Amino acid sequence: MTGEIGPILITRIERSKKQARVEFICGNRVVRYAREANRALEAISQTISSPLLETASAVRTLWDEHQQMRKRLEDLESELLDHEAAQFP
Repeated sequence: MTGEIGPILITRIERSKKQARVEFICGNRVVRYAREANRALEAISQTISSPLLETASAVRTLWDEHQQMRKRLEDLESELLDHEAAQFP
């Protein structure tokens, strides 16, 4: 009986050519997975001071800002090297 399996959660789908690989968990593992995922999401939410269901968007924004700052730092380092190089005869 399929009812004995309990809940089923698809955790990942990989598509390759004409095939698909489906990873899933079932039964009590679904509940444990959900609890662990919720704890992780709560920790992220608290760390970035964002409502729980808005953490994905907030993390994306933070990542984009990080990438922009990293690029700006690289540009400034390059400018500094050019400036320092110009100081030599």
